[in-house]
Amino acid sequence: MLPVGVAEVGAWAQAWRGSDGPRDLFRPSLVADPDVVVLGRRAGERFLAGAIANFSGTATGLSNVFAVDGDLDAAWAGAVAAVVRRWPTLPVVGYESADAVAAPARLGFDLVGPLTVWHRAE
Repeated sequence: MLPVGVAEVGAWAQAWRGSDGPRDLFRPSLVADPDVVVLGRRAGERFLAGAIANFSGTATGLSNVFAVDGDLDAAWAGAVAAVVRRWPTLPVVGYESADAVAAPARLGFDLVGPLTVWHRAE
């Protein structure tokens, strides 16, 4: 997977979300953040897989991993390879819903427990 540019975020989001999803869910400022890398694998102009990597100082997190064809093993492998090239000394962490943990587990990731997400009401 390679980094996605600002002009490509809408197409990436559409591939991640599907044709019914909003194209403007991820703002271009996300790509401008030096600690965030939107990754994508494509054929021509069409994104086939992607992920978002974020650097926290002590680890690199992977989220929003997707594969249009459903091959999450290949998507996770590509995302991990891209992250290791960029931040080679940091551990890689991620979070997935219960039905999507199999792909990272096959790559050697350990399931450590449930995730709690806090959200502040606006």
